[in-house]
Amino acid sequence: MQKSAFPFHYFPFPGPLEDRSRGHPTGLDNNQAVSNSYAHNQATPRRFTHRGTQAVKLVERELHLSSLKSMLAHSIAEDSRAAVLTGPVASGKSALAQALVEHAHDLGAQVLQTRCSPAEEHLRLETVRQLLDMRPKHNSVIEIPLGPSYSSSNPAQKPAPRRPLDPGRLTARDFGDLLLELSAEIPVLIVVDDFEYADETSAEYLSHAVRRIRSSRVMTVIATKNGPGPRTVRRTAELLRNPHCCPIRLRPLSRPAVGDLLTQRLGTPAKKSATDQHYAASGGNPLLLHALIDDLTARTPAPRHPEHLELTAAEHYAQAVITCLYRSTPDLTRTAAALAVLGDTPRPDLFEHLLQDPSTTAEQALQQLTASGTTTPGGRFRHPAARQAVLTATDTATRTELNLRAAHWLYQRAEPAPRIARHLLAAGHAREPWQTTVLREAAAEALHRQDTEHAVSCLELAHTQCTDDTLRTELTIELAEATWPDSPLTAMRRMLPLHTQAHDRPLEHRHGLALAKTLLRSGRFDAAQDVLDRLEPTPDPHTSTDLYIFDKWLETSYPRFGQRFRTRPAPPPPPQPLPTGTETYLHAIEMLATVLRSDAHDEVITIAEETLRNCPADDRTMEAASTLIAALFYADRTDTLATQCDRLLTQATQRHAPAWQAVLSSLKAQIAYRQGDINTTIRHARHALTAMSPQSWGVGIGVPLSSLLMGAAMAADHTTAEQALHHPVPETLHETRFGIHYRHARGTYYLTTGRPQLALRELLTCGDLMTQWHMDTPSLVPWRLDAAQAYLHLGRPDQAAQLLDEQTRTHPTTSNRITGMTLRLHAATQPPHHRTPLLHHAITLLTPTGDRLELTRALADQTHTHTHTGNTTAAHHTRRQTLDLINQSGATALHTLLQPQPPTPHTDTPQPTRTNPPATTHTNTGTGTGTGTGTTPHTGTTQPHPRDHHLLSTAEHRVATLVARGYTNRQVARHLYITNSTVEQHMTRVYRKLNITRRTDLPTWLTHPHTNT
Repeated sequence: MQKSAFPFHYFPFPGPLEDRSRGHPTGLDNNQAVSNSYAHNQATPRRFTHRGTQAVKLVERELHLSSLKSMLAHSIAEDSRAAVLTGPVASGKSALAQALVEHAHDLGAQVLQTRCSPAEEHLRLETVRQLLDMRPKHNSVIEIPLGPSYSSSNPAQKPAPRRPLDPGRLTARDFGDLLLELSAEIPVLIVVDDFEYADETSAEYLSHAVRRIRSSRVMTVIATKNGPGPRTVRRTAELLRNPHCCPIRLRPLSRPAVGDLLTQRLGTPAKKSATDQHYAASGGNPLLLHALIDDLTARTPAPRHPEHLELTAAEHYAQAVITCLYRSTPDLTRTAAALAVLGDTPRPDLFEHLLQDPSTTAEQALQQLTASGTTTPGGRFRHPAARQAVLTATDTATRTELNLRAAHWLYQRAEPAPRIARHLLAAGHAREPWQTTVLREAAAEALHRQDTEHAVSCLELAHTQCTDDTLRTELTIELAEATWPDSPLTAMRRMLPLHTQAHDRPLEHRHGLALAKTLLRSGRFDAAQDVLDRLEPTPDPHTSTDLYIFDKWLETSYPRFGQRFRTRPAPPPPPQPLPTGTETYLHAIEMLATVLRSDAHDEVITIAEETLRNCPADDRTMEAASTLIAALFYADRTDTLATQCDRLLTQATQRHAPAWQAVLSSLKAQIAYRQGDINTTIRHARHALTAMSPQSWGVGIGVPLSSLLMGAAMAADHTTAEQALHHPVPETLHETRFGIHYRHARGTYYLTTGRPQLALRELLTCGDLMTQWHMDTPSLVPWRLDAAQAYLHLGRPDQAAQLLDEQTRTHPTTSNRITGMTLRLHAATQPPHHRTPLLHHAITLLTPTGDRLELTRALADQTHTHTHTGNTTAAHHTRRQTLDLINQSGATALHTLLQPQPPTPHTDTPQPTRTNPPATTHTNTGTGTGTGTGTTPHTGTTQPHPRDHHLLSTAEHRVATLVARGYTNRQVARHLYITNSTVEQHMTRVYRKLNITRRTDLPTWLTHPHTNT
């Protein structure tokens, strides 16, 4: 940090401590202030105090200095005067006395000056000794420029013989005689600063001298700070009993004086705002004000513009605050420490309890602090830096003791837990049982108001100092739950080792369920079962609520495990009323279960939408909000869901909660894919996977991976797709709802890359699991529709039609999106002249749903239908619509839907005959989640023409084309991302359909680019 340009920081320099409007200082009237022309001529203050190279004059002390000069003139004229300067710590008493000392030097007077110290107040006559040590040495020549009557040539002014001085035997009379002897030679100015620290004997001697040397050329200036101590009061009163002793009280600087000093020190006019800020932070204390200016000049060495004069409270200000306190009494130091510990709004009774001084009330203590300039009259530190400086300067033991006393006092009076916890955290102590209880309560309230950092601090302190093993385990779980939004991996690492500890120590139901949920998320199902088996039944209604919610959570996300868990007696319905966060989550999880069972009605879904709109983005409700988003997603309400998801994701980002960012980004990716926004899908899926580590995701990683895999497949980004496909996942993923999404994504990718057999295996497995788990809803995964698409790829339209009939029979009422998909696929099983009305109806239903992928497929099928029926104008129109949608969605892979298709044979058109056996002409339609070709079959048989490449499915055509071009089976497998076995199976069917026996017999039209699909 840059050093200040001023070398002296913490001696009270001259500064404006009294408003000019206040007139003359207390104890002096106008006549005394200008009692003679000599003093009046010397009244103008001079530049005498330097800070660096800049001269700084006294501000708002002109009348005080004028009065002191007048008193010095009287004393030189053998009319001895005395002055008692009083005022708060660092109010400018020393600076004012120093100004008088320099004036006395200019006049040729002898100055005997000392500053008392607390370390010397028990040394007898130490103050007197220091004064007398400043006497001029014997035979020294002293010139006094005071005119002929005071000339050294005057015989009456010749020095008397010096007597030897033995301070140990010096009496008060001897001290007075010495002063009289010295004043006979030269006028004497005695200045004693910090008189409250003078030893008792020296104080008596000085008081005696002031009384005795009334008619002499001696002036005495005593500077002492204000204080309620009886000794200070007695000494001041003893001095002021003398009629020639005048009290001069210094007051804090006025607001205008602060502005004047700022202007003088900085060399540029101070704005009113800067003046107000510095006045508020200093309280008119010159030491504090100069320190603030030093901090300002250290930051901005040459502030030449008023707008640069902004308050800066840094190291100089902090040191000045400490200086003020340490120059005060020890009681004031403890008072400041107690106030700093209590904060800005101390309770008077608690404040007095911490002071441990029955003789001092809180009001008196605050008055002393206010007088020092460090606090306001209301008991607030004038600047946060002042409070922090006091806390830093207070030793650790004192801070700990004050905070623990405050915490215990508040606990005994049943004060709120957060107020008590603040002192326990400051003390770093929580070994008592009541302290642990308070910290846990404070953490719960902090989580309620979204102060996760404070909650974690409370729980970490309680956890660190807890000696009870069972309680320590519970604290670990609570700490992990509080940490999860900000650091899910840390939370996971805290929780997982607790499984082994649970063998020896029983857990409460709430903590046991929390541990089981963590183990399930991480894929450790056996460990979770072990924890649940150890939970003992309890009639507590809150436990029943927790078990009911946990059972619903298992039903919707871990159905296979949930079926094992539900072998126990079903938990009773939750009692009412419930806490807000619990009630919201209960409604959300019940809504999700209802949607997955396909039992949700429009009224229920509308209530869920309203609940989500009113759901705040905080840690208490974020799990409920994400559950509601999932429920509405499965209910196909993506039209309004995207906006609410964006709102919550923005708030989670502002909240800096990476766990919630990951969860909401994963949901956003699912919504974006269903809307056909592929770029957004990939972006949010990647963000979800980077915001939270795979270890933190656990089995939940299946959802963002599925979105990334499907998005990359649609974008024709095979590198990203393969990375997502081969990303390690927990083995238990496939026993969860998240595994359904992952299997469906793999099936989608296999369809897109021409591997319908693999796709069919994944999709049929999805169907088996969904049926077994009682969550067979097509909005979760439309497995029947996608499996029908796979059958069409394989040239098996009968099986496709069976699945479509089953879809219509089992789900007679579905969303428009699912109905539109069903109609599109049903059209693919019909002859071309029967498809147009079905596709038209499908397009009508799909258009308002916002699903651009399904709408693109329907329009592509319509394009090919128009082409087959000879309606070229309509085909051109729908083709343009399809291309626009592909460009909008970013689904590059769907361009294959519009590739030119070979004509489909009709039953009423004569076909050339071949000698080979009849073959079925069903071909891949290219609809559904695959890329496809967009052609559609009809049922019937024809004799194949040598160039009838429509005999081959899309996958078979791809494989045969590469083989005809000279690729080996291994090269084909690598090129198409399929296995060697799959290549061999495709080629076997190709040989059979084309009636050939080896690859050299493959027809040459397979190598023509325009026939490739």
